[in-house]
Amino acid sequence: MFKIGDFSRLTPVTVQALRHYEQLGLLEPGHTDPFTGYRYDSSAQLPRLNRILALEDLGFSLEQIGQLLDAELAPDQLRAVLQLKAAEVRDQIAEAQARLARLDARQRQLEQGADLPAVDVVVKRVGPLRVAAVRDVLPHRGALGALFGELAAYRQRHGLTVTGSAVIWHDPDFRETGVDAEAVLITEDPVRPEGRVRGRQLPAEAAMACVVHQGDPATIGLTCQALAAWIEASGYQITGPERLGATLAAMAQAAEAAGFDAIAVADHVWQHPILGGAEGPSLECYTTLAFLAAQTRRVKLMTLATPVSYRHPGMLAKTVPTLDVLSGGRAWLGSGTGDDEEEARGLDLPFPPLRERYAMLEETLQICLRMWSGEVGDRQPYHGQHYQLDRLLNLPQSLARPHPPILIAGDGERKTLRLVARYADACSLRPTPELPHKLEVLRRHCEAEGRDYDAIAKTCAFLFDVGEDGATAGELIERLRWLAGMGIETVMGWVAHGDRITPIEVVGREVIPAVADL
Repeated sequence: MFKIGDFSRLTPVTVQALRHYEQLGLLEPGHTDPFTGYRYDSSAQLPRLNRILALEDLGFSLEQIGQLLDAELAPDQLRAVLQLKAAEVRDQIAEAQARLARLDARQRQLEQGADLPAVDVVVKRVGPLRVAAVRDVLPHRGALGALFGELAAYRQRHGLTVTGSAVIWHDPDFRETGVDAEAVLITEDPVRPEGRVRGRQLPAEAAMACVVHQGDPATIGLTCQALAAWIEASGYQITGPERLGATLAAMAQAAEAAGFDAIAVADHVWQHPILGGAEGPSLECYTTLAFLAAQTRRVKLMTLATPVSYRHPGMLAKTVPTLDVLSGGRAWLGSGTGDDEEEARGLDLPFPPLRERYAMLEETLQICLRMWSGEVGDRQPYHGQHYQLDRLLNLPQSLARPHPPILIAGDGERKTLRLVARYADACSLRPTPELPHKLEVLRRHCEAEGRDYDAIAKTCAFLFDVGEDGATAGELIERLRWLAGMGIETVMGWVAHGDRITPIEVVGREVIPAVADL
């Protein structure tokens, strides 16, 4: 036995630390004299003490160490604990690096821009904003006041509550004449279209550099220059179309590394209303999938889903195998009847009545399957109600055999699920309590068509929102268990805030392993 002072000299731990460990119950003395209360330590305590020191060195708090010391963790559990701690340390490093960058930027700003006003820039997340907006091409920037005059008159007529205002310059080259500008008033009230005033929602921004201008409005240009100098000095890049490619590639690669099985792209020409509306950016889907094929190696690639009236079946049946060959056998065909008439009318895309679109969908599936049969297609004519093709020929055929898998989106009981049973390899249903009933309807259609119900993948689309830091990952896991309990096998998850990459990594680290065996 050693007195506490001697034990301290034999180990790299002070007497005060040893007493603190004892008070917390981390390291009990080897022996305590019942008469004097003096404690003695022994060499048998060294392995436990070394474990405490090792965990402290890894950054665990003493409270966390107390939980880990006596826990009999399996190797996988211990690995998971260490991975979580590593992620926490990486976040701390990133935060410190960002703070260091801001300090360096402020120093450079003071050195390089002594003639500019000092500004306090805050980088923060800005949520979606409802606005009343007027957009026009102006003869010069000074004519912007006329747009705000229209908004002011609208506000007065309708008693609109306004919490702020802004200007959106839609010209990337900041021209002096023919300026495409939009004046907006921020409000929480509903905005009814009237004249040139329109209501819309500005999308959320994960990181926005914000500064408050104080003083004469005529000097706001100097504040903007100071903000620009800060952005440049900080090494930030302003988001916009020029950043979409790099951001999309990073998201796809993060998703693949996180363990996602597939990446699906919406086939819309305007941004869908549920994602912010037509004024938001929307990439053409098959061009995007070809780009993603070059950025990834494993994930499957598909549209969710192509409106049947947008693309002629002959070209669609050619496009998907091309994507499959160039991606190494990873393409799927996702199709459906479509649901956004506004974008179709806006760009003069075909969008006939729903009954007709169902007939077009069935003919498209028939054409695809015949073009994808054998080594070159069946080479025979196709004469349908909507399409007339003289020779169903396709080379090269897909690497996926016998053909690229087919997913049909929608849960209509009489038509959509019948088409799934007849032609598809997967369905895509809405995540509602009616799922068991919809799947039972699909089972009956499979029996009528002579299809194996179990051979059809049961999928649905669902929002993966783990919060920006993973705080709601547990809630998402429970929702996915709820879907699995109703018969869903695969969930197509839209990852909220996915452009920040961290939520994608959280899903891969915490959600996918928790639901992999469901």
